[in-house]
Amino acid sequence: MPNKIFINYRRSDTSAQAQNLHMALSKEFGKRAVFLDVHDIRAGSNWVDTLKKSGSAAKVVLVLMGQEWLTTGEDGRPRLFNENDWVRREIETAFNYNLVAIPVLFDQARMPSNTDLPQSLQPLTQRNAISIRHDSFSDDVRRLIREIEPHVDSSLKRFYKRYRTILLTLLFAALVIGGYAVFRACSTAPEPCPPFDEDKEIKTLIISPKNMARSVIAHVDEQFREKCKSRFRNQNMPYRAKNTENVGALHNRAKSCGADVFIIPKSNSISTLEVEFGYANPMLEQFYIDNSNNLTARNDSIRYGDGHSSFTAELDEAICLIASFVMKQKGRIENVAGDLMQCTYSIKNWRTRVFALNLMADSYIAQNKLDSAIMCLAYSDTINWQKESRMEKIAVLAKNANEHHVAIEYYTKLMALDTDNKYKYQEHRGDQYREVKDYKNAKADYKDVKEAQPNNGAVIDKYRAVESDIQVNNSFINANISNINNLSVATEVANRLNENGDYTRAQRLLDRIRTTAPNDLRIRALEVESRLQTGTINPNSISSEIIRVNPRISSHLSRRIE
Repeated sequence: MPNKIFINYRRSDTSAQAQNLHMALSKEFGKRAVFLDVHDIRAGSNWVDTLKKSGSAAKVVLVLMGQEWLTTGEDGRPRLFNENDWVRREIETAFNYNLVAIPVLFDQARMPSNTDLPQSLQPLTQRNAISIRHDSFSDDVRRLIREIEPHVDSSLKRFYKRYRTILLTLLFAALVIGGYAVFRACSTAPEPCPPFDEDKEIKTLIISPKNMARSVIAHVDEQFREKCKSRFRNQNMPYRAKNTENVGALHNRAKSCGADVFIIPKSNSISTLEVEFGYANPMLEQFYIDNSNNLTARNDSIRYGDGHSSFTAELDEAICLIASFVMKQKGRIENVAGDLMQCTYSIKNWRTRVFALNLMADSYIAQNKLDSAIMCLAYSDTINWQKESRMEKIAVLAKNANEHHVAIEYYTKLMALDTDNKYKYQEHRGDQYREVKDYKNAKADYKDVKEAQPNNGAVIDKYRAVESDIQVNNSFINANISNINNLSVATEVANRLNENGDYTRAQRLLDRIRTTAPNDLRIRALEVESRLQTGTINPNSISSEIIRVNPRISSHLSRRIE
């Protein structure tokens, strides 16, 4: 009798419930798997003997408890304290055979405590119980089945045993079909990598499923000689790929073949060539902003050409730049890009300068030189203005470098430029204001976003948090405003007034304490901030030293471009 589930119960307590439970469990696990005395013990048989015969396969005992389970006997003692009580003996025997014991409570019965049980049954109180109610019998039994299933055969296993022959036949058929599919895939597998010459300084893989790789190679060779002036030894090799391979797979294939650049033609005529190209060299990672507003690196492809012209200048220059990088080997790419910036061709061509600056910035990011990356991208922005992806990249870099005023400046520009994503950028700007403890402006930004996006729970939480910051400041101000004779306390009160945007009160307080410490730079910087916000000072007269002492001034100046 495999995997028996034993139902233990007191007939005067849960006889009807035991019958119903036996019926429900038999449907799930099979009649032969569920043991109930009235069904499974023949006349004259002993429960213990029956249990011993199937003990090696036994798994679970269900101890049914109703309102009368702890009933007393004729001697006035609880029946469980009688060593000959059958309920007790069944449970003790089950414990001896290491069955999993699960208390099942009916009719809102409670679990007994240790004092309610003889010592041999007290381990029962350590078991997790399942409650079964009349009005939710089916749902409660399903919960019980889930508890039992890990210990006995489930219906799925029984289904497998019953239909094993059919299932094995279907599995064999699937293997035959799968094997044929693998054979077909192998028969159309991509060709091996072409034999690049190791002494070449730039290796380009021309990937073409349209049998036009040779024409593209001739075109690239001509452009390479013209743009790079034969300074580098290049090798362009054709490669036929499957039509089903995506750009990511082709990129990895180019890398595994040892290429530095891969080019994928996208049109049939060389005169209207549009291409997709990318760097296969792992040191030339490009960085992007992901959906979580974080920098992420990936080797990516870039599409050039518009169907009316051939390769654009960027592609030719990219190949030359890669050649320079490969030739210098261990030299940093930003140094190679810097050389390209100085050449005569680049001075005449703004596209080349922008390309080189962007590549330099990515190299600096890879080295965690974020300030240098920001400078390169900002310079690129002055040449090729208002490219949103680059502006967002600058903002995120500035955030990561704790250059909050730069992040505020670029998020402000993006809000005006990209109206579809205005509130995304405004939320990020609010985050930067809160970083510098400019709570008034942070609250204003969060409020605008909250009103435009009433279901944005994250912004609602931020709005409440900055309100709490303001309240904390107000409590400090109210508690210490009368103690302005203490210079350090008065200065901190003025600082918190500025944080809350109460610039007029801050200015009055600073006017009173400035005379006592005319050379205190922090007091002077707080005064400049309050006067800037009340319009009583010329922004151009603010020194860099004052800005360094009070970084919030930079955030205020950045906001003025709005």
